[in-house]
Amino acid sequence: MKCEEVHGEDEALHLLHAIYGLVQAERRFCLKFIEKLKKIGFKGGYPIPCLMCRRNENGICLIAICVDDSLLVGHGKAIQETINDLENEGFDLKLDGSIDDYLSCEISLDRKKNVGWIHQPH
Repeated sequence: MKCEEVHGEDEALHLLHAIYGLVQAERRFCLKFIEKLKKIGFKGGYPIPCLMCRRNENGICLIAICVDDSLLVGHGKAIQETINDLENEGFDLKLDGSIDDYLSCEISLDRKKNVGWIHQPH
């Protein structure tokens, strides 16, 4: 829809919120998400803005943020607490329990040696 279809040629629309699909919508979501993470006790974002951490009696939870996709790593109770807190803050989460593939990267873990690898197969 063009602006002229609703308003005259000499008028403009003033957007009050970011519209899905626009470049700034992703940025606004990311800023809102980080704001909510800080509200529920996460720290970090400096010097790596996409990595935040929360440590409490349930353990440690790290969250890696990539636009509107996130990866939670840490103790099971701490991860579940983070999921509950984010849902209480109004986020509708889609959970995928496996970490074999994340953002086209393959993730391999060797639990005996406590190491992991992230790589792209192509």
